[in-house]
Amino acid sequence: MELPTGASTTLRQFGLLIFLAAVGLSSGPALASAITEPVGLKILLVGAVLALVGPVAMAAVAVRLGMSGPRSGGLVAGFVGNPGLLAFANGRTADERVTEGYATLFAVDAVVKVLLVQLVVVLAGGA
Repeated sequence: MELPTGASTTLRQFGLLIFLAAVGLSSGPALASAITEPVGLKILLVGAVLALVGPVAMAAVAVRLGMSGPRSGGLVAGFVGNPGLLAFANGRTADERVTEGYATLFAVDAVVKVLLVQLVVVLAGGA
Protein backbone atom coordinates (compact mmCIF):
# COMPACT_ATOMS: atom_id res chain seq x y z
CA MET A 1 0.00 0.00 0.00
CA GLU A 2 1.34 3.41 -0.94
CA LEU A 3 0.92 6.70 0.82
CA PRO A 4 -1.15 9.22 -1.15
CA THR A 5 0.95 11.87 -2.86
CA GLY A 6 -0.44 14.71 -0.76
CA ALA A 7 0.28 12.89 2.50
CA SER A 8 3.78 11.96 1.34
CA THR A 9 4.54 15.56 0.40
CA THR A 10 3.18 16.83 3.70
CA LEU A 11 5.33 14.42 5.69
CA ARG A 12 8.46 15.36 3.74
CA GLN A 13 7.78 19.06 4.24
CA PHE A 14 7.14 18.49 7.96
CA GLY A 15 10.42 16.56 8.28
CA LEU A 16 12.30 19.35 6.54
CA LEU A 17 10.64 21.91 8.81
CA ILE A 18 11.67 19.98 11.94
CA PHE A 19 15.24 19.64 10.64
CA LEU A 20 15.54 23.35 9.84
CA ALA A 21 14.07 24.28 13.22
CA ALA A 22 16.65 22.10 15.00
CA VAL A 23 19.50 23.61 12.97
CA GLY A 24 18.23 27.12 13.64
CA LEU A 25 17.89 26.55 17.36
CA SER A 26 21.35 25.06 17.68
CA SER A 27 23.16 27.66 15.57
CA GLY A 28 21.10 30.75 16.43
CA PRO A 29 23.22 31.93 19.38
CA ALA A 30 26.46 31.51 17.41
CA LEU A 31 24.98 33.48 14.50
CA ALA A 32 23.77 36.24 16.80
CA SER A 33 27.20 36.63 18.38
CA ALA A 34 28.94 36.52 14.98
CA ILE A 35 26.87 39.31 13.43
CA THR A 36 27.29 41.59 16.43
CA GLU A 37 31.03 41.73 15.80
CA PRO A 38 32.19 44.38 13.29
CA VAL A 39 33.59 41.88 10.76
CA GLY A 40 30.50 39.69 10.99
CA LEU A 41 28.20 42.64 10.45
CA LYS A 42 30.24 43.79 7.44
CA ILE A 43 30.08 40.30 5.93
CA LEU A 44 26.33 40.20 6.49
CA LEU A 45 25.81 43.59 4.84
CA VAL A 46 28.07 42.84 1.86
CA GLY A 47 26.33 39.49 1.39
CA ALA A 48 22.90 41.15 1.49
CA VAL A 49 23.95 43.72 -1.11
CA LEU A 50 25.35 41.00 -3.39
CA ALA A 51 22.20 38.91 -2.93
CA LEU A 52 20.11 41.85 -4.13
CA VAL A 53 22.38 43.19 -6.85
CA GLY A 54 23.10 39.84 -8.55
CA PRO A 55 19.56 38.87 -9.57
CA VAL A 56 18.61 42.46 -10.44
CA ALA A 57 21.71 42.79 -12.64
CA MET A 58 20.94 39.41 -14.24
CA ALA A 59 17.40 40.51 -15.05
CA ALA A 60 18.63 43.84 -16.44
CA VAL A 61 21.17 42.11 -18.69
CA ALA A 62 18.52 39.66 -19.93
CA VAL A 63 16.14 42.51 -20.77
CA ARG A 64 18.96 44.49 -22.41
CA LEU A 65 19.79 41.49 -24.61
CA GLY A 66 16.15 41.32 -25.68
CA MET A 67 15.34 37.98 -24.05
CA SER A 68 11.75 37.05 -23.41
CA GLY A 69 10.16 37.37 -20.01
CA PRO A 70 9.92 33.60 -19.44
CA ARG A 71 13.57 33.03 -20.38
CA SER A 72 14.63 35.99 -18.20
CA GLY A 73 12.71 34.51 -15.27
CA GLY A 74 14.45 31.18 -15.79
CA LEU A 75 17.83 32.90 -15.99
CA VAL A 76 17.25 34.72 -12.71
CA ALA A 77 16.06 31.50 -11.02
CA GLY A 78 19.13 29.70 -12.36
CA PHE A 79 21.47 32.48 -11.25
CA VAL A 80 20.03 32.41 -7.76
CA GLY A 81 20.02 28.60 -7.84
CA ASN A 82 16.59 28.34 -6.31
CA PRO A 83 14.31 25.60 -7.66
CA GLY A 84 11.43 27.26 -5.82
CA LEU A 85 11.71 30.24 -8.16
CA LEU A 86 11.73 27.86 -11.12
CA ALA A 87 8.57 26.17 -9.84
CA PHE A 88 6.90 29.56 -9.38
CA ALA A 89 7.87 30.70 -12.88
CA ASN A 90 6.70 27.40 -14.39
CA GLY A 91 3.41 27.76 -12.50
CA ARG A 92 2.86 31.20 -14.02
CA THR A 93 3.48 30.10 -17.60
CA ALA A 94 3.68 26.84 -19.55
CA ASP A 95 6.58 28.21 -21.62
CA GLU A 96 9.57 25.86 -21.88
CA ARG A 97 11.95 28.84 -22.13
CA VAL A 98 11.73 29.19 -18.34
CA THR A 99 13.37 25.80 -17.87
CA GLU A 100 15.88 26.49 -20.65
CA GLY A 101 16.95 29.72 -18.96
CA TYR A 102 17.25 27.95 -15.61
CA ALA A 103 19.37 25.16 -17.07
CA THR A 104 21.61 27.69 -18.80
CA LEU A 105 22.78 29.30 -15.58
CA PHE A 106 22.31 26.66 -12.90
CA ALA A 107 25.79 25.16 -13.32
CA VAL A 108 27.41 28.58 -13.56
CA ASP A 109 25.61 29.52 -10.34
CA ALA A 110 27.74 27.19 -8.22
CA VAL A 111 31.00 28.68 -9.52
CA VAL A 112 29.74 32.26 -9.12
CA LYS A 113 28.69 31.61 -5.51
CA VAL A 114 32.13 30.25 -4.63
CA LEU A 115 33.72 33.37 -6.12
CA LEU A 116 31.24 35.69 -4.41
CA VAL A 117 32.02 34.16 -1.02
CA GLN A 118 35.69 35.01 -1.60
CA LEU A 119 34.68 38.54 -2.60
CA VAL A 120 32.58 38.97 0.54
CA VAL A 121 35.47 37.87 2.73
CA VAL A 122 37.91 40.23 0.99
CA LEU A 123 35.52 43.21 1.09
CA ALA A 124 34.74 42.61 4.75
CA GLY A 125 38.44 42.52 5.59
CA GLY A 126 38.27 39.01 7.01
CA ALA A 127 41.22 37.58 5.04
